[in-house]
Amino acid sequence: MRMVVTMWATWHAKRKVIYEKVFQSPFSTRSFVERYMADLALSEARPENVKRAATSSPRWIPLHMV
Repeated sequence: MRMVVTMWATWHAKRKVIYEKVFQSPFSTRSFVERYMADLALSEARPENVKRAATSSPRWIPLHMV
């Protein structure tokens, strides 16, 4: 996952240089990757006592002609 995020961040930085003439330091790109990976790890970590809401599958509700 880290490799994919790093490639994505590098691609994004390259596109910023090409189209917007905005240069980003390698350190800021690396910092973005580290923050993104930390946020991803937090979102994947789920406490055991948290219950998911029951979701029902969507059903078609017919519209009656009046």
